Amino acid sequence: MTITTGDKYITIPTETGPVAIKYVAPALGEKYITIPTETGPVAQKYAAPILGGKYITIPTETGPVALAVETATPTGMILFGLVVDRIQNRVYYTSEYSCYVKWSGIAGHPSQRFGGPGTGNGQFTAPQGIAIGPDGYVYVADTGNSRIQVFTTAWVYLNQFAASPPPENIAIDAAGHIFTTSYSWGNGSITEYNSAGTFIRSVKTESKFFYGIKITASGAMLCLDWSVSPQKVTTINPATLNPTTSFDHPWIDIAYSVNADSAGNIYVANTYSHNILKFSAAGTYLTKWGTAGSGSGQFQYPTDISLDAADNVYVVDAWNGRIQKFTSAGVYLTSWT
Repeated sequence: MTITTGDKYITIPTETGPVAIKYVAPALGEKYITIPTETGPVAQKYAAPILGGKYITIPTETGPVALAVETATPTGMILFGLVVDRIQNRVYYTSEYSCYVKWSGIAGHPSQRFGGPGTGNGQFTAPQGIAIGPDGYVYVADTGNSRIQVFTTAWVYLNQFAASPPPENIAIDAAGHIFTTSYSWGNGSITEYNSAGTFIRSVKTESKFFYGIKITASGAMLCLDWSVSPQKVTTINPATLNPTTSFDHPWIDIAYSVNADSAGNIYVANTYSHNILKFSAAGTYLTKWGTAGSGSGQFQYPTDISLDAADNVYVVDAWNGRIQKFTSAGVYLTSWT
């Protein structure tokens, strides 16, 4: 939303100076955030930032909220979520904007496509996270439809359940319990459902805002804490859903995903810096790879990361519309759409 002559606007103080955003009044039933101003609180229609779009982060009573201040139109096929199926030796990934799921072998092509936009069984609206359960089924965070859909690996629809807040990230433990986090609609909490999709609890740690939940192959639960800058890689206690340990690094810049290999080394999809960061299990920086671009080993907003049994690293290269595969040392192997 660009301000033009005659538009109403709100001036919001930030660390780098005041920012004027175009004022858009919410219609009845639309989402909004309340922004304090010198003349009193103002209700601003909520617009979630799209990947790569400009935004400002506004503190609220329930945690920081990212508000789009100017739209950006992505080009090509925009991907988002990714999981490696170690049993089937497949890679499953979501296309948030085209509203379908694709899958391929771990070597890449050929890839196959499933779904499409809509609200019916097997259709999606802005699907984001994707995970494999201990039952071998594929669970898709159908974000725009506020639900999780479950499929066989042959893409036979099985069932679905409502999820609130709308799930953006999804992880599943060895018992089949499903955990979600959500930034655009959530308050930084972690929400848990049992294997049948029945709500169990939603835990909000005071002043923390968790995103990008993952359960690694070893069973560790990892998140990114978005309440601080730079963001912190945080280990979560599955019994309480509260943080236990965390670390940060000055190079972590609006990261969307985190995962770990068989040795416990941690990989961060450093989305807005267009690279991958690797740390030891204790949080010691080891290496990084990637720069902004469309060449082999380059990224345009890496949004998710997963690993196979050999610790090869698979990255969603979102704006380039492809999956890239690397060794655990960051050596480029191959890529596909």
